[in-house]
Order: sequence, then structure tokens, then C-alpha cells
Amino acid sequence: MRRERSIALAFMLTAAFAAAAHAAEEQKLKYHLSKVPAQFGIYVDSTRLEVLSEAPEGVTLPENAGFRPIFARWKTPMAKSGYVLAAFTRSQEKGQTDRLYIDSNCDGSLADEQAVKGRVEEPFDFQAMFGPVKVSFPREGGTTTYHVNVRCSESRKVQLYASLSSACWYASTVSIGGAKYYCTLMDYNANGTFDDASTDIYECDRIRLGDIAEEPKVAGKYLQAGGKLYRLTVARAGASVSFEEAADVPAGTVAAGDKITSLGVFGENGQLECAVKDGKTEVLAGKWVLYDWAITRKDSQGKRWTMTGTEFPNPTAFEVAQGKETQLDIGEPVSEVLEVSKSDKEYAVSAKLVGKLGEEVSISLAGTRVPPNVEISNADGSYKKTFTLQYG
Repeated sequence: MRRERSIALAFMLTAAFAAAAHAAEEQKLKYHLSKVPAQFGIYVDSTRLEVLSEAPEGVTLPENAGFRPIFARWKTPMAKSGYVLAAFTRSQEKGQTDRLYIDSNCDGSLADEQAVKGRVEEPFDFQAMFGPVKVSFPREGGTTTYHVNVRCSESRKVQLYASLSSACWYASTVSIGGAKYYCTLMDYNANGTFDDASTDIYECDRIRLGDIAEEPKVAGKYLQAGGKLYRLTVARAGASVSFEEAADVPAGTVAAGDKITSLGVFGENGQLECAVKDGKTEVLAGKWVLYDWAITRKDSQGKRWTMTGTEFPNPTAFEVAQGKETQLDIGEPVSEVLEVSKSDKEYAVSAKLVGKLGEEVSISLAGTRVPPNVEISNADGSYKKTFTLQYG
């Protein structure tokens, strides 16, 4: 679930476009790993392994490797072949899959590998977890260390399912524009690299400046920090970053509507939070995808209300051309969807707000989310009661 963030955005791209550029300096980051990265505020997704129908030609397992081996491949550009080979076996002939062999040195062989013992965690029957497991990617003059967490599940009727997620990340304090930030790099899409940016949010790696309360951003070509825009360079293997103040960056105008007060976008250029004034904002030239939007107003008592649109169901890509204006149809009005279901003598009622593009819409008062109310009455009006729905 995404953390709702404040709309009081400090970032103004127009100020960054006029800033003088400073030379980028590579800054080293420290390597971290964990069986449960989420405990450290690390956001990672899992990738499905390609399960093979038979053993690859010429590939063998060590003696006494176990029963009923199933081979799989993890796709990663960090291996010269484009993938890392793995095999799952059973330590007991009639038991469940509980052993993993992975090509930890990326030499194409499993015969020299040691078994990684799986752990079965209730209540996940027929499911085993492995890791963190070390993989060493060859590189010029040495190797690059990377750790993975692997999960497999099976049943009598379904073929083995295996997935892998990153168990490692890089983090250290860095200097940007004279200010210090704790910088964290995350291999979100679990392909072994830390510099992926895309118009598919699930294929974008993440960078965070600050503690775990801060929402990570897409690790693209640019990054906002301290009210300025910087060119971001991430080492492919994740061990270093550099920041160069951006100047004379091509930009266009996005017309988001006179009620919109902020706009969030992402893409290969990174992720931007743009303050909207008089319905318009400046955005870097390029291809972007909507991440969120917000409308902030004050009522007659001076209380601040915010309507936020997030979680778009379909990619909402648009192009921003240098010196040109792009129109977006977002914001109000929004629709309310009410669903009622019955089980025995009980009714379940759910309601949600939906934006023009099918995105989820929430309303908050002074930063606190406000749940919707539902009024229920019968035909003759003898029963009439208002309920406050709960988020969950």
C-alpha cells in the first residue's frame, strides 16, 4: 500500500532549469543484505524463474543431490549468458522440494555447487524459502557480489512455481548540493542491476533520499533534491552514485487543469513531483507516465482538504515536447462506486472513489485520510442509519 504524501511540494522545476551546473562526483555506497529486506524499509518485487521441462544439455548435479530435480533459469544481464541456472530437489523421495542448487559463480555448471537448505514457514504448506543466497557475477578484474532470496511452491496438480527477489541493497550518506542525505539504492525488479528506469513502474529500480519514512523514487536520469534538479548516475552494480546539478534542461508545459495543485510523473528520466500553478507546470521533455495527482483546498474554517488520485489501472503515458504544451484530462469530477453483497443474513458494503482514468481516489483532512459514510434506509423510511466505512 503506498504511503500518502503531502502535497506541499517544495520542488519547482523552473528554478532547477536556471541553476548553474556543477561537476558530478562519484560517491561510494555500502552493501547490505537481509533475509527480510522489508524490515529495513527496502521495497523490492519478485521475478518469476523460468522453470525448464528438462535438464539443460550437459548440465549435471553433484552426487546425492536429491530426488526429482527441477531446473530453472533466472534472467539477469549481469551474467554473460543472460541467465543464472538453478535446480530444485527433494532431500527425501516422498518429501517436498527443500533443496536449491544455484550457479553461484555463473560458470554454467551446477556440479560444483553446494545445496542450499530450504526452510518451510507455516502456514505455507508445500512452500520453501531459501536465502539469502550469494551469487558472484564475473566482471573485469574480479566479481560483483549479489544476494537473492528464492521461494518455491508446488502441489500434486500444479508444476513447481519459483520466484526470486533481491536480498541486497546499497546505502550510505551522500552529499548533494552541499547537503547530506542518506541514500538507498534498491534493485526493485530483481534482475541484478540497480539502474533500471522504464515507463513500466514494475521494471524501475528505486532510490530514496532520507529515512524509511520517505517514499522511494524511480532511479532514472534525473532526481530532485533540496529544491533543485540533478542528473543522476547510478552504477549498474549499485556500488556508487553521482549527482550533477542540471542546467538548460529541455522542458515543456503540462496543462493539468486549474483545480490540480500537484502532479507526479515517472519514466526513463526518473520521477518528478511538480507543483501546479494556474493549472500548468513545467516538466522535462520526454515520455512520462502519470504517478499521482492532487487537489488541495481550504474550507470556510481554514481546514486543509486534499483529494489524491493514485494507482492508475492502465499505463497513462504521454509525451512532453520542448517548448510545447501537453493537455491532461485528470482531476474532478470523480465517481463513487458502491458494492453490496449478502451472506446469510448479513450484508457487506464497500465504497470507493474512482477518477476519470480509473485511478483510486482518496480524501484527507489535514493529512489524515477521511473514510466515506454510507446511509442505509428501508423503503418506508422506518429505518435510516449512517455508517462510517473502514479502510482495509
